[in-house]
Amino acid sequence: MKLYPLKFGPVPVEREWGGTALFDKLGKTFKVKDEDGNECMLSPETPVGESYEVADLGECGESIAANGFLAGNTLEEITETYMEDLIGDNPSQYFGTQFPLLVKTVDIQGSLPVHVHPDDRTAFERYDALGKKEFWYIMEADRDAAIYIGFNRDLSATELFDRCLDGTIKESMHRIRPEKGDMIEIPAGMAHCAEGKILAGIIEEPSLIAFNLYDGKGTAEERIAHIGESMDFIRLERTNPADCISRKEGIVSDSDESTIECIRLAPEGTRSTGLEEEDSVSVFLCTEGDAGFTMEPYSDSATCRVKKGEAVVIPAAATALTIKAGKQGCTLISAKLREREEHDSYTEQG
Repeated sequence: MKLYPLKFGPVPVEREWGGTALFDKLGKTFKVKDEDGNECMLSPETPVGESYEVADLGECGESIAANGFLAGNTLEEITETYMEDLIGDNPSQYFGTQFPLLVKTVDIQGSLPVHVHPDDRTAFERYDALGKKEFWYIMEADRDAAIYIGFNRDLSATELFDRCLDGTIKESMHRIRPEKGDMIEIPAGMAHCAEGKILAGIIEEPSLIAFNLYDGKGTAEERIAHIGESMDFIRLERTNPADCISRKEGIVSDSDESTIECIRLAPEGTRSTGLEEEDSVSVFLCTEGDAGFTMEPYSDSATCRVKKGEAVVIPAAATALTIKAGKQGCTLISAKLREREEHDSYTEQG
């Protein structure tokens, strides 16, 4: 049977810095299993920091299809079965059977540690895993919220080490006040953190490798180990925050790994796109309003609808896609993969 626009049930991730905004503001409900293995609903008072909307992270978070004939199957099972038809010929060679994108919504009510993620090559060579680049869309943020990205001047390795140990590392970082509609790209190797009340959607690589440079809680030995691991890939040079922040419509990031686009449609507006030349799966995260998705070829004319905080996966086999906004219009963030010229991924060499 042919693939179709895929929607998945949200997967909750409890965090000490999380809150209840994913329940209260996005209307999410989460199915979990109790101690006896019985399915139940997660209490809306649970501090959930992240909701995985599209995830292939095994025991750490696995999405289950919620619509169509594949409902009940995990994303891993669907990827292994459909491979090129789902993620594309070139991506399947690079990523193997792991779905290559992670989509999540986050509710930050406290402080995230200052941390950094390795690039793909470093992550493969050391950890047999993917690195991580992140793309954030700010849905809501209080006036006292802050995001720290990169350094406000060139740092030496010695100063980085000392500031991480004495807790003054944020003094050397750019502090921005996020606002609704901000889009923030955080490349691999860039130190970052966040604090205050922030509701955001994030599209990133499916990796859990992170090194905490400072969180105010870990021991000095733990901090030294994390700093040492990141020292040869962290970006010590001064960062220009303007290069990381955007509010424009259209293509907002076009890197060697992926292309990310911000799409805004007026109430009941429509966008139709031919996809015959594409060789990549696409994910769409709805950050405002709601929208319906239909694709070709697909014999079922049913529309897959997503609202604020939900995502849809459009398989690489699609030849055409139509998006129709709801009565309030919509804002969508889409991501698709770029062709990799050198197939040096961990799936090929592991």
